[in-house]
Order: sequence, then structure tokens, then C-alpha cells
Amino acid sequence: MTGARPVRVLVVDDEPDMLVNIARILRRGPYQCLMASNGREALAALDRERPSLVLTDLRMPDMNGLALLRAVKDRSPATPVVVFTAYATDATAREALAAGASGFLAKPFTGAQLLELVRASLGGDPASLNGSAE
Repeated sequence: MTGARPVRVLVVDDEPDMLVNIARILRRGPYQCLMASNGREALAALDRERPSLVLTDLRMPDMNGLALLRAVKDRSPATPVVVFTAYATDATAREALAAGASGFLAKPFTGAQLLELVRASLGGDPASLNGSAE
């Protein structure tokens, strides 16, 4: 599709290595990856870049992933948010989904698992999307 905006995914994690690894996986998707290391950076990027999807870690200092999820939903209700964590429990998954997450992923996850959940959260093939969740 000529002139279409790329499908942008905002990845939020306080671990730089995780950001780089997820970005590498997403670019195979192919998605354009935006990165933030905390909730404040993520909200600024949300306002500035209008990503198609937000992918956030659950445990982060200052603003955890659930607080970020709620803030994203307040600012941009149609933007899907996927929460991932190394501390997955049934209770945290239920809480994230009840707060509006479109998906929940336990670390460690494979690239295929991540890409499948991103595709599903965005509603299908990245080539058919225009990069805007308005």
C-alpha cells in the first residue's frame, strides 16, 4: 500500500537488552519499533508517535505496566496494549486483561510467540494495517 504509515509498536521495558531483543524480533515482523525505558517516556512517545500498539513490561520502577496500561487506555482507548512479564501468574494475567490489555505474555517467550500475539492484537497481517489505532 503506497503512502501507508508503517505499523509502529512502542516497546516499554527498563531492561535495555530486552528492548533491543524485542525490537530485533519485531523488525522481522515487519514492524517499526519505538522504544521507551519507563512509563513517562512511553506516554510522551504515545502522544508524539501514535503507535499502533504498546508492548509493556509489567514490573518497572516508578510506573508499572498496569499503571501504564491504564494511562494508555485513558489517552488512546483504541490502542491495543500487550503486557509481558517474567513474574506471570494467573492473577496478574487476569488483572491485566480486566484493565484492558489485548494480550499477556510470560517471559521467556519466543520470537514466534511475540509476533503472533502482536499480529493478533493488531487484528491481522501487518501489511494490511495503516499504523493508526484511532
